[in-house]
Amino acid sequence: MKIGISAFALVNLGAALLLGGCASKTDPGIKISTFGYDPEDATRFIQQALDSGAPKLILDKQAGPWYTLPLKMRSNTELILEPGVELVAKRGAYKGLRDYLLELPYATNCVIRGGAGSTLRMWKKDYQGPDYKHGEWRYALRIYHCENVLVEGISLVESGGDGIGVTGRNITIRNCVCDRNHRQGISVFSAENLLIEDCVLSNTSGTPPQAGIDIEPDRNKEVLKNVVLRNVRSFGNVGNGFELYLNNLDDTTPPISVLFDKCVSEGNATSASVHGGSSRVDHFVKGKVEFTNCTFESPRRAGIFVGATPASAYDVRFANCTISNAVKDVRFASATLAQGQPDGIALENLLVYQPTNRPWFGVGGRGLGPTPTRISGSVTVVKPDGRRETVKLDQAWANANIPEANGGRPLPPKATFPEAKDVVAVDAKPGQTVALPPMTFIGGARLVFWMEKPGEAVFTARQISAVKGRPAETVPYVVTKLNAGSKKGKSWKIPAVGFESREFTFKAPSAGFYSLEVKRGGTRFALEKSSVPIAINLANKEQIVAARGGKPFSLYFDNPGAKPFVMMGAGDDYYVFGMSVADPSGKVLAQQDVIDGLFFANGEAQAAKGLWRVDLRRARRPNYDWITLDLYGAPAFLFLSPEKTWRLR
Repeated sequence: MKIGISAFALVNLGAALLLGGCASKTDPGIKISTFGYDPEDATRFIQQALDSGAPKLILDKQAGPWYTLPLKMRSNTELILEPGVELVAKRGAYKGLRDYLLELPYATNCVIRGGAGSTLRMWKKDYQGPDYKHGEWRYALRIYHCENVLVEGISLVESGGDGIGVTGRNITIRNCVCDRNHRQGISVFSAENLLIEDCVLSNTSGTPPQAGIDIEPDRNKEVLKNVVLRNVRSFGNVGNGFELYLNNLDDTTPPISVLFDKCVSEGNATSASVHGGSSRVDHFVKGKVEFTNCTFESPRRAGIFVGATPASAYDVRFANCTISNAVKDVRFASATLAQGQPDGIALENLLVYQPTNRPWFGVGGRGLGPTPTRISGSVTVVKPDGRRETVKLDQAWANANIPEANGGRPLPPKATFPEAKDVVAVDAKPGQTVALPPMTFIGGARLVFWMEKPGEAVFTARQISAVKGRPAETVPYVVTKLNAGSKKGKSWKIPAVGFESREFTFKAPSAGFYSLEVKRGGTRFALEKSSVPIAINLANKEQIVAARGGKPFSLYFDNPGAKPFVMMGAGDDYYVFGMSVADPSGKVLAQQDVIDGLFFANGEAQAAKGLWRVDLRRARRPNYDWITLDLYGAPAFLFLSPEKTWRLR
């Protein structure tokens, strides 16, 4: 039965409008049912109420839930959900990737308050099924560029994205439950004066990161100032309990200040993960991230993980925290080789209860550079038999546990980019395409190919998504002519391929080197065939690669002058790989089956001249498989096929 707005509602609405602005505590509010109620679809009545200008609205108890299409809430509005009232996404709707159950866009002075059983509910399983375009943005509640917002006493469940997504200032989220959401319990993109208090974030599963809370700004212009989580419990999430991923911030971002106080992470992947500050070396955001009086119980990976925080980045402090029953207790790591060692980390009075006797600390994915100088604190480890061992974290401890990479030996300098006049193609099948190894590029691809003469280069490629439902990237690929000294010349854009293998061509106007750049995105890039010699370009930056379908593959590099070189691979305790390096005769110089730190193949002064082979394979440990590669000394090219390379005259 459909019921329209009543005369009684109009009288009450007129009185409310005379008051203007937000409701007072004595304002009884207007029941939304006076605008009407439809047990199948009440969208028009709810939205009429939200657009009415009434300062206080009550979503009142009916015989069943309030089913609705996406709603938007305006400024100066208080929305009260009576105890037991459910605001529910209409089933079969929400086909748009960015359809939110309730959105506050650019709103100020808003309150959303509930009682026992007050719920915003969506249909996650539907959105994950074949009838929907898969995505990660169908939030239950989106707070977007808002100011002065209170959300209190609400459960937000089974969304197609985040329970709550937050961008704004002066926001409080209190006594809320975010359960069984698709991507995150709560995502924080940009916030100043944000308090999340007495909340539960649980059972997130669907698409990564799948965390209880993920604090992850999208751009360097966003801020994290006075962000506080207090008495928040995060449990049973597929991803991490408390995650901060700050790679998009840099030294132009205001200093960050984030505090977790008296929070509990239980049964998540990693309990507390703090990662990154910038993908650009020496341009890190400043400030501090702190965890005080927190409890980290039964993580499936680490209790504490801190990555990509070199000396020039923000500081990370854990004070009076407890880790119990972890697979690994504390891990430090670097995101890229050039970022340097993790630093500026304090573990003050950390208490660790171990289920087995093992080292409490480990380093993975280490960066190059000296041992850190600002690691401090003390850690007490309680062994299974009750014995206690206390470790003081000082410079002597850092020297022993985070030594300088490669034993302190200096790396050979990067080889200079060759001049075109010095290069000769080594092409066993000129003009024909050859199959390339079963690998993918992660974080974009930086490739260089050689044209022996003007003409057409033919490639076959496709995208691969490691995340179900993530759309294909549409940013064009860029081909650039490289002039003397690898200086960039004219560029051309190539339309991006999709998830199906597709051939694309480039008509080179002249002989010489050309770069092929695929921008970083949400999918992986797989180059499957090439008609010209092509290589990974490591001249300025390392490259991350992964196996495709778990298959082993090989890459190749030339050592034209039998000079010293270092071929390097980097992993960590989760992203692992196996790797070996063989000389031109096939003799293996160095090998490691599980790379969870840095791997160095150090070529000696009389290293053989010719084409060397790098063999890469999945590690025996059943973890995610990717590896970061870099090359010093020898020309910084890793050829994708031994049939199509180049050499120096």
